[in-house]
Amino acid sequence: MENLINDYSLYLKSKKLSVNTINAYITDIKFFLDFLFREEIEINELDQIILYSYCQQEKEQQKTNTSINRKISSIKSFYRYLHLNNLIENNPIVGFTYSQGKHEEFYPTYLTVEEINGLLACPDENIAQGLRDKTILELMYATGIKVTELINLKMDNINTRFSYIICRDSTKERSIPLGSYALRCIEKYLKYRKELSLDNEYLFLNNRGLKLSRQSIWKIINKYASESGIKKQVNPYVIRHSFAIHLLQNGADLKAVQELLGHNSLNITQVYYKYIKRNKLMEVYKNFHPRA
Repeated sequence: MENLINDYSLYLKSKKLSVNTINAYITDIKFFLDFLFREEIEINELDQIILYSYCQQEKEQQKTNTSINRKISSIKSFYRYLHLNNLIENNPIVGFTYSQGKHEEFYPTYLTVEEINGLLACPDENIAQGLRDKTILELMYATGIKVTELINLKMDNINTRFSYIICRDSTKERSIPLGSYALRCIEKYLKYRKELSLDNEYLFLNNRGLKLSRQSIWKIINKYASESGIKKQVNPYVIRHSFAIHLLQNGADLKAVQELLGHNSLNITQVYYKYIKRNKLMEVYKNFHPRA
């Protein structure tokens, strides 16, 4: 990580920025990376929910909106640098804002149940690639799994008998239950996978029999989102947000959702809860106030 910071510092110097500006950028990034480390979040796993949670944490520490927006500017610059140098495949925070006086109006992008159903219905599971893609999409929505976890799933991480998967990263592992739709797809895919006798321990492979990349997952999602006619920008984060929001909308316990998502603290998960609560209050008001 220190090497990354040093490389980024050299990049800033090449932009002919003042020493004070460069020091401010580096300080902001170090604080943010410390936040990611505490939450056990990889740099390439950042999404707008996590960034918003960081802003809320800063707000709770009595930081001004001006200070928070400066930090957001620093983080955006850092992620542009990462993307420009192919250190991350996609920049997840393009368009993120935390405007003065409007920080409470953040809305995570997610799919409705109808949109999710349309997305999941697109792959043709009667052909090999379609079956693989269908299983990937069903698994992502059923578990809220992160892309890094998804592409690193191995054959022995799947337990169809007791309907759960094991997600592992560099620091921890967690068990996530499987719903009946995802389980059916996995069982069908595993049967097909076994018939191929592929010598690869990873669950999802490309046409060459190699582990799928993060970029491949983004392309798969974009392909079927386009085919299903969804107008929103759909990516792995949106499916993960949909998983969390649909659980909370149907009365799931916040702590349980936190555990399923693998969040290290409740602060990030609470962003979803606050959004659900705000929408419910608005719905009650519109339905019952005589002058709504």
